[in-house]
Amino acid sequence: MYFRKVRPNAIAPTRAHSWDAGYDLYSCEDISIGPMERKLIPVGIEIEIPTGCYGRIAPRSGLAVRAGIDVLAGVIDCGYRDEVQVVLQNLNLPEVLFKNPSDKRGHTNTALFGDKNRHDIAAGDRIAQIIIEKCYYPAWIEQETLADQDRNGGFGSTGI
Repeated sequence: MYFRKVRPNAIAPTRAHSWDAGYDLYSCEDISIGPMERKLIPVGIEIEIPTGCYGRIAPRSGLAVRAGIDVLAGVIDCGYRDEVQVVLQNLNLPEVLFKNPSDKRGHTNTALFGDKNRHDIAAGDRIAQIIIEKCYYPAWIEQETLADQDRNGGFGSTGI
């Protein structure tokens, strides 16, 4: 797989184990993501994905479980030739501290927002993984009816 560094501190994608499906992607910047905030994080490389494939940007399970950080917008087409960037969202809610409204000393707002659930990312941190997957390019043919199936409903129609 061909890639090119476009930032001096870029780190090549790596796998922890030879059997891992995803290659870790590394942040090139120090970035802080507040609660319910999303940020575009540069990884400092351009990649040449083989024709017939695409790159799927997926979350790192540790970031998701331990920090509430998820990946959004995760498809890189084989023809894309610009710096790879990852959209991360902090799914944690802001901490709200309430002030007694009868207390007239100092600040009189009734709610203050703390910064407890902010997540800091340092340059060089692993932030996501890329998985190279094959694509299927079907011809789209409009039909008046579709083949019957035993399965209908969807969206939890068979229970939780």
